[in-house]
Amino acid sequence: LLDRNSRRLSLTEAGRDYYREAATLLDRLQEADDRARAGQAQPSGSVRISVPQVVASQELPHWLPSFLQRYPHVSLDLSADDQLVDVVGGAFDLALRIAHALPDSQLVARELASCPRILVAAPAYLARHGLPR
Repeated sequence: LLDRNSRRLSLTEAGRDYYREAATLLDRLQEADDRARAGQAQPSGSVRISVPQVVASQELPHWLPSFLQRYPHVSLDLSADDQLVDVVGGAFDLALRIAHALPDSQLVARELASCPRILVAAPAYLARHGLPR
């Protein structure tokens, strides 16, 4: 590919052909990369989500409109079920759970919201049974 002597370095005919072909391939690769990146400028596609029924009915109506407005090219496939699902085996992209901690797994968890618990009782109940311990 190269002719080399003590004074000069030059390409052979095969070297020039190889360089032209490599430059053409690199240009095509850059074009393909640019097209792929252009398609990712705005998130798009389908996201499959598993959520408990209470989250689907009480929380998602508050969260989803702004999400869908911000990402109009994303479609959501919601599964509202109180059964724990196999996220990977069930082909879910995301699972929302109400839990203090996840069982040991390879999944990554992030707290999205807190749900404080309060204990309430009617005065008549407390009069009959006393304060809970």
